[in-house]
Amino acid sequence: MLLFHYTTEQNKAGIFESGEIRPSAPGGLSPGWVSLTSDTDPVGHGLPDGRPISWEQAEHLSHEVIDGLPHCWDHTKCRLTIEFEDRDPNLVWAISHHSPEELQGLEISAYHPVDLVLSDSDLLSTAMELNVGMLDHKARTWWYYKTPIPTSRIAAIEVRDPSGRYVKVAA
Repeated sequence: MLLFHYTTEQNKAGIFESGEIRPSAPGGLSPGWVSLTSDTDPVGHGLPDGRPISWEQAEHLSHEVIDGLPHCWDHTKCRLTIEFEDRDPNLVWAISHHSPEELQGLEISAYHPVDLVLSDSDLLSTAMELNVGMLDHKARTWWYYKTPIPTSRIAAIEVRDPSGRYVKVAA
């Protein structure tokens, strides 16, 4: 099974320096495992995408200042492809880990990757757009890996070019 791990240019460098993709810190609904997806489209996975953000958001997000304004790091810039055995005991399908209510909340918030708090209007409109098919449900594509993933397991490294396409690069 091929799964993808999206990351920033900065984090990609750190992954290859350390020799592994490390699990995220546990907190909230995050189990503290490596997040993966079977989806080749990074939109709708809760990944900050390099957009301009407010200074308040910058206090909570990794960012850089471009032309005097904060921009979140682009967690969709790099896509790492990893091959897994279907029965790998460390591989967990997110649907089997979270309740349906948690998955619904995660899917809604994933379409607002830099918002610190969602208004009732944003919550309702995003839920409606998911329910009527205007936005894709992404939870069924989400996977977790319980331990660090050695870089030797990475089958491909891709970087998004200015046109939005992912192109293979060397480590």
